[in-house]
Amino acid sequence: GAGGAAEPRRVHLTMLVEKPTAEFAATNLAVPGLPEGTYLSAFGLYIITETGALLQWLADAADARGASPTAPPLQLTEALDVLRAESGLQGYLVDGTRFDIGGEPQAFLETVNALAPSLESVSPSEVRGLSRGRSSGGA
Repeated sequence: GAGGAAEPRRVHLTMLVEKPTAEFAATNLAVPGLPEGTYLSAFGLYIITETGALLQWLADAADARGASPTAPPLQLTEALDVLRAESGLQGYLVDGTRFDIGGEPQAFLETVNALAPSLESVSPSEVRGLSRGRSSGGA
């Protein structure tokens, strides 16, 4: 459920699932207060305080899977769900649109096209700064 009145956007996570199917989400990931068919997702920004436990789980999982090229890849989601079960994990609700640019080149292109209109207000010098991996606003 959501946190107290002081932080209504903080939620206690009860389950983490890597790329659930629509059927799984409908059955298992409904959130009270959200419209039917609406689910929450994580997008990779984590603040981990139990780093030792997380890294140990990843190391143990890597050892168990072995070095075979056919071994399945490690999934951070699995490690985070173990951490959630052992120590608790919270999320923070943010507003906006989420874009998934991993895996499919078409998804990356759709993201670029969706964001392109917002780049019209960026000056050429800012674009040059971004292409070098830094912003033009002072730090």
